[in-house]
Amino acid sequence: ILSNIDTLLLGYFSSTGAVGIYNVVFPLTVGITVFLVSFRFISMPQISELHAEGRDEDIRRVYELTNKWVMALSAPVLFVFLFYPAQVIGLTFGAEYTEGAAALSILSLGFFTHAIAGLNGATLTSIGKTRTIMRINILVGICNVILNVLFIPRYSFVGAAIATAGSYALM
Repeated sequence: ILSNIDTLLLGYFSSTGAVGIYNVVFPLTVGITVFLVSFRFISMPQISELHAEGRDEDIRRVYELTNKWVMALSAPVLFVFLFYPAQVIGLTFGAEYTEGAAALSILSLGFFTHAIAGLNGATLTSIGKTRTIMRINILVGICNVILNVLFIPRYSFVGAAIATAGSYALM
C-alpha cells in the first residue's frame, strides 16, 4: 500500500519521469527485507508454540537470535545500497535511472530499520495481537500520506523516499 500511495501522489504532484525513477528504486530496496521475510516464516510458528506453552524467556531468545541473523545478513545489502547506489541502479536498470541514487540510499535506511525491527510484527501476530498490527498499519499509512503530501511537491521522488523511509521506520 505504501508504494502505491507514493506512486499515486508522485504522479499527481510530480512528473512521469519521477514516477519511473521511483518505480526503479523502490523494488531494489525491498530486497533488504528478503532476510526478514525468510526468517519470519521460520520464527513465527516457533514463537506461537512457545507462547501457547507460556515460555516467554524462550520467545525472547528466539526473537533475539533471529533478529541478529536478519541484521547480519541485511547489513551488507544496506552498505552496498547506501555507498554505491548509482552503481547498483546503473547495473540493474541502466545509467538513465542513476538520478535516483539519493532515493535508493534514503529508502535503504528505512527498509533496513524495518528489517531489523520487523520481527516485532511477526511476534505480535504469533501471540495473537493482530488488532495492534492493524492499528499500527493504519497509523503508518496515514503518516505516509501526510509526509508524501508535504515532501513530494518540494523534493519529487526524493521526497517520496523520505516519506516512505520514515513510514517504514515508524512501522
